[in-house]
Amino acid sequence: MEEAYDEIDEFEYIEPPVEQIKTVSEVEATYLTTVSQNLTMWGAWLAKNLDLLAQFEQWEPVADDTIVAAGYALKKAIREKAEDALNHAHDLWCVKAWIAGQSNPLINELDMVHGIRSDVVAHTMPRLTRICEIDNHPYLSDHQTVAFDREGWKEAFSQSSWGRSMTKAQTLPDKQEQIKLDTSDITWLPSDEVYAEEVRHIMDARLESLGNFQRRKMIEMLEDIVLSSPFYQFTLMHSQVKGVLTDRRAVHVKDLA
Repeated sequence: MEEAYDEIDEFEYIEPPVEQIKTVSEVEATYLTTVSQNLTMWGAWLAKNLDLLAQFEQWEPVADDTIVAAGYALKKAIREKAEDALNHAHDLWCVKAWIAGQSNPLINELDMVHGIRSDVVAHTMPRLTRICEIDNHPYLSDHQTVAFDREGWKEAFSQSSWGRSMTKAQTLPDKQEQIKLDTSDITWLPSDEVYAEEVRHIMDARLESLGNFQRRKMIEMLEDIVLSSPFYQFTLMHSQVKGVLTDRRAVHVKDLA
């Protein structure tokens, strides 16, 4: 039985069925194409509206007050469109990063065992259906593509008072106390047949603890990707990815005593 203990390492690999790999890969390849195209369009639309707000504020001091007052409805509409684009771009960026692997390579390894990344992607995409259907947003086409990094977006937001108000302090959220991986020595467990059932209970519990540790680790790595989004530095009131991760965490991770 001692050999069995050595087989339990921190990230045990279990080969999934070939059919499952193919199916998930094909579906996610389609998702990746969709989110990449829409991320480009929503990013361009966000940049355009940020520029419009900056131009509005440059125009305000030199225009007639009556005309400026008549323009407040336009300013409000631009802000609303910019806020929508910000949240949509963030969600699309996160899904793209989850699929494309802009993360710890351990994610792909653990996904082969537990399928959590694929599950999170599968639960996020239906929430993005509306924003990924161009017929719902014909105004997205024909805008200049932008390639801003984190600092580029920060600069774009800084050009208007609304954009500056949306920039939040860079403080990382507190993480829940992590479950530690049990690395205690269990080679002392008896191999006597008379204790086989009792020892099996310990081994089953150890495997469950290992699986729970891996699933929690997986969720944490997906959350880290969200935190690395160039849009996370701004106030996100309508983002979908945080809610999906909270929901799937409750499904996959047990808070063991």
